[in-house]
Amino acid sequence: TAIQQQVNATQKELADLHDEIEAALDQYEEELEEELAASEELTQLILAYQEEQRALAAARAAAAAASAAASGDSGGSVSYVSSGDASFVWPVPSSNRISSEYGGRTDPFTGSGANHAGLDIDGFGQDGKPVVAAAGGTVIAATSNSGYGNYVIVDHGNGLQTVYAHMSDLSVSAGQTVSAGQEVGALGATGRATGTHCHFEVRENGSTVDPLNYF
Repeated sequence: TAIQQQVNATQKELADLHDEIEAALDQYEEELEEELAASEELTQLILAYQEEQRALAAARAAAAAASAAASGDSGGSVSYVSSGDASFVWPVPSSNRISSEYGGRTDPFTGSGANHAGLDIDGFGQDGKPVVAAAGGTVIAATSNSGYGNYVIVDHGNGLQTVYAHMSDLSVSAGQTVSAGQEVGALGATGRATGTHCHFEVRENGSTVDPLNYF
């Protein structure tokens, strides 16, 4: 009958809708896992770099102590001071528009709640414009992954790092020393990005903090 046909059609629509919801949830979980893995990759790079620096500092201290003992000099001590600076220059000179702040937000891919690990600085119409180091330091990484796209991590000493992501091109390489305002790459939309922008993070010993505290 017509009523039974309508019931069957409605049941099919509900079943199709259920399948769509399940597929959307699966996709969201996959994207969330991918984003968390990308962020964890950066954390591990930072922690490995810090461990390497600690080992180098210990080796230098041991060498200095051995040299002092050999020369009979027992006075003084050796200290190694990082040059961290909590006052940053803006990383995107061509744009001061923040399209997404640090903290809770709606994920642009899924519409679900998410924690945003940095600032998104809008680069609409600014493709290829420079992204610059917020402060002087050493480049830990200049590479890419599926979440951050082309990205650069700069260590500023005192456990402080900055991250510049989604760039179309990189201007520096790992191990390079950069100064505040020096170009590290160009605005783009690589990785998990909906449009041209710079995703800018500040990390303290690998953990993200609100970048606005540093301006």
